Amino acid sequence: MASGLFTLKQVNQAMRQNAWSNQKTQLVEYLVVAGGGGSYVGGGGAGGLLMGLMPVVSGTSYTVSVGAGGAVGQNGSDSVFNNIQAIGGGSFANQGGSGGGGSHSPSSRTLIGGQGIAGQGNPGGNNVSGATTVAAGGGGAGTSGVSTGSNNFNGPGGSGIASSIAGFAVYAGGGAGSGGGAYGNLGGVGGGGFGAGNSSLASNQGSANTGAGGGGSYNVGGYGAGGSGIVSISYPVLYSAAASTTGSPKEMISGSGAMQFSGANAVTWPFGTNLLGANDFTIECWVYPLVNVANATLFAGQGDWGTNANSSYALTIGSGSSPGVSVSTGAYNVTGAVALVNQWSHVVLARTGNTLSTYLNGTRVGTTAMSGAVNDGSTNYLPCSGGISNVAGGANFNGYISNLRLIVGAGGYNAASTTITVPTSPLTVTANTKLLVYQDGYNPYKDASSLNTIAGVYKNLNTPNNSPRGTFLTPFASTTYTNIARVYEWTSSGSITF
Repeated sequence: MASGLFTLKQVNQAMRQNAWSNQKTQLVEYLVVAGGGGSYVGGGGAGGLLMGLMPVVSGTSYTVSVGAGGAVGQNGSDSVFNNIQAIGGGSFANQGGSGGGGSHSPSSRTLIGGQGIAGQGNPGGNNVSGATTVAAGGGGAGTSGVSTGSNNFNGPGGSGIASSIAGFAVYAGGGAGSGGGAYGNLGGVGGGGFGAGNSSLASNQGSANTGAGGGGSYNVGGYGAGGSGIVSISYPVLYSAAASTTGSPKEMISGSGAMQFSGANAVTWPFGTNLLGANDFTIECWVYPLVNVANATLFAGQGDWGTNANSSYALTIGSGSSPGVSVSTGAYNVTGAVALVNQWSHVVLARTGNTLSTYLNGTRVGTTAMSGAVNDGSTNYLPCSGGISNVAGGANFNGYISNLRLIVGAGGYNAASTTITVPTSPLTVTANTKLLVYQDGYNPYKDASSLNTIAGVYKNLNTPNNSPRGTFLTPFASTTYTNIARVYEWTSSGSITF
């Protein structure tokens, strides 16, 4: 199976054919992921995953069908790009793109996990112990579901496969089995649902648009549905854009970058104490909300993780107080216009001397006087983006963040100005840049400031595998990037004509 972008040989061949800008592509790279299987007691299997290259004809329309995740006890639906068909994931112990995990309970079910379709997925795990209190994990696109080992060992889901076709992401992880132990188990990397233990109310469904399997549950009514599938294609950006599309695919240019947050996760960084202090500072980013949530967090810091409300701050958007900030010396809430959903906005929070201001798309939308230092913590200081609900009163963010930059000291925006100039190209590192991330869809956690401060992904306890994802979405004109790839990504059915 092919992955990545086109080879230098392919690019040189295309250049010899002349006139990139008005020439139609003859070859596209595709990723087709079917819907994941719903769980029962055993974890659901991941949807089938296919990657490769396919020739296309100018003026021809190609159909796209994105499979839904399977309901409880049901296989996922197939996804299709033209004649490329990925098979939906198997439910509990059933065959599919990847097979569902086996379990002894209920007694009408089987110990043996379902099989995966060759070249698309892997089998689910087996209940080798024969115990009625445990179940195996569903298969993933990359590995098989894990079998049970004893009365107290539930099988995690199989792992998915990483693809860079539309940014850094892992797809088609298997759902975890359930069990009689007090705690559940993790779904496979790639969105697989969490498998609940006997003290859990419910398992988790597979993550949407990953083709992941749902997590099993020990409690009736707590089973997780499978995650929906996805279809993506790419080809060199210097070829013409598609003549037309339906189904509202996302159009992206690789070489750019944005982090996608689901509303249930965040990214954290380790810094020293009192990062902001009494210094001037600027926090800025581009933001593309998918949902308007009050006080959704773009960047926040809290020294003591909820134990000291006076050591926190947050740049937030959404109805209520947007953008806004709270700091240790008092609550400096700067309110103003709301960043609109389904479009890019440039958001800035800047302090200069005793003035604190916020800007939306170059216009100051709120300002207030402030004094003293921002006491952002003496121990365990981990600023975050994407939102953790107990940090600075912020809510989880659902959408995309690009080019997040933190400057502490001189070099940022002047908070006394009523307007600022919105950059039209990716941000760069200045002398006092402490953080610059979400610029590269291939490497979404890369910190261009060279401080290498990335700590990793915070995973909400209710959705332990729902991690942020790097994408090629960009707030900048596509002419900023050359010799890279044009990407179309469908999360609902449609078509494309080249």
